[in-house]
Amino acid sequence: MKYRFGKTAALFIAAALVCSADAQLPQIVSAEPLDSGADVCAVYAVESEPSEYGLVNVKYVDEYGNEVFIDDGKSEPYNSAQVYPASYDLRNYGMVTGVRNQGKSGNCWAFAAIGALESSFLKKGLGTSSNTDFSEAHLVWFAQRSYVSDTNDPTRGDGFTKQSPYESGGNHWTATSALARGSGAELESSFPFYPYDLSKMGNYSESDRYRTYARLTQENNIDAGDRNSIKSAIMNTGAVVTSYYSDKQYLNTGNYSYYCDYDYDTNHEVIVVGWNDNYSKDNFKSGYRPSANGAWLCRNSWGTSWGNSGYFWLSYSDMTLGSFVSYEADMQEFDNEYQYTGYYGGSSIYYQNRSTIYGANIFRSKDYEKLTSVSFNTVNMNTQYKIEIYTDIPESSADPTSGVLASSATVSGTEQYRGFHTVDLRTEVSLSPGERYAVVITLSVGEGEANLPLETGTYAHSEPGQSYYSSNKSTWTDSNSKGYGNVVLRAYTCYSKGDLDKDGTVSAADITLLKKAVAGLVTFTGSDFDKADINSDGKLTSKDVTLLKRRVYIG
Repeated sequence: MKYRFGKTAALFIAAALVCSADAQLPQIVSAEPLDSGADVCAVYAVESEPSEYGLVNVKYVDEYGNEVFIDDGKSEPYNSAQVYPASYDLRNYGMVTGVRNQGKSGNCWAFAAIGALESSFLKKGLGTSSNTDFSEAHLVWFAQRSYVSDTNDPTRGDGFTKQSPYESGGNHWTATSALARGSGAELESSFPFYPYDLSKMGNYSESDRYRTYARLTQENNIDAGDRNSIKSAIMNTGAVVTSYYSDKQYLNTGNYSYYCDYDYDTNHEVIVVGWNDNYSKDNFKSGYRPSANGAWLCRNSWGTSWGNSGYFWLSYSDMTLGSFVSYEADMQEFDNEYQYTGYYGGSSIYYQNRSTIYGANIFRSKDYEKLTSVSFNTVNMNTQYKIEIYTDIPESSADPTSGVLASSATVSGTEQYRGFHTVDLRTEVSLSPGERYAVVITLSVGEGEANLPLETGTYAHSEPGQSYYSSNKSTWTDSNSKGYGNVVLRAYTCYSKGDLDKDGTVSAADITLLKKAVAGLVTFTGSDFDKADINSDGKLTSKDVTLLKRRVYIG
């Protein structure tokens, strides 16, 4: 079955639902009256069948299957004072990689996401267009086989297992979910894509799941009509992803320009690398010409023999355009990622008539670490957020705010766009081995209901004592007790102990250095001594060596 979507917001927006205190939600327990008499409502993501190119559309429904949307206004440009040129092409600046070929696969969504990530990598000066090539094969395999049963993996139970990942469709949610989890982006040289022999890919080891060369840090969804924001994203962060309805009926093969005048569901994803405000409406196919000039310059994933060496022009006025999605990537700068979310497709909860909602995850630290940053998702535009860290949560406590507030680390701001966001804490927070700590997020909107991204439906799993939500920050509900999955909220830490050679990892080389220090052959002072004093007893002994060995060889 396929669904029709409103193109201004439909693909990436949560819904305002008809809520009932005891209404039965699909494949999940009932939503009941919670703290302060507030009613909580759930939003579910429903996927269409994949198109011939591999794109899966998503709509959001209430417990009765009704599709309705939040009307929360227009986004503002990244930089409202910025002046945009009449035309722009990332290729002129070496900020886009070469044309790829998805071949027989249904993986347009992966090629689009990887292309945007590569472009962002180039924008940050972390590579060149000739040597930057990330793996679509790795992303597709672990995105389409997101389910894990390993009890040592805190994301276990989430997601699904597609039997033929390279023939299965996806979308930007599929890509973002895997990348945010830490499954890629990896190098093409390690996991090559074979466009015409799909059997050569896959069956990768579970030890490859969390291999990451380039890390997703931001993903923003921009309305198709907000051209200035789209242009700003291209100029500031690199190529962006968009979807449209692809059909040769509407393609001018003389110059490879495309315009569809009917509101079809989107069926293909590409990346946008530039624009031309003056691209003539007369360039489009006779009988299918827009009323105004202007077009986006797009890179397809059908090889260089298609189009203008793999590129084509897509009219600003195309009736099928989906949201535009910008990605930002960076090198991984942390040692541990704390998370419970193995798959997230855009679902959420909210309280009726509440413009603020609170969510929290309680984690247990693995070692002596410094908590440095947090990531979260938003489904409302112009969402105000506040991140707070509470340490020393009592073992028996089901209140994420019952510990000690690390007030100096609190960070707040506003995210203009729906998507995935990473923010640095104002100060690092020290953690000890086995310590329970909580990441608490406050989300607010100017009007209407604030939505908390949370796993719902059959792909969601949680355990008691992991995730909580609240309407007032004083009475908390364990998401597991209501049959929901986890709050989509992650924490990132760096080791504060053991990295004695300062190479960013704790390894056998650090054990050797510590042994030399215990023997008096080398001397550590100041912060270096603190890193070597594994058990924090003020001296360097064989006990520290033993603890460091456990970390390196046992984990």
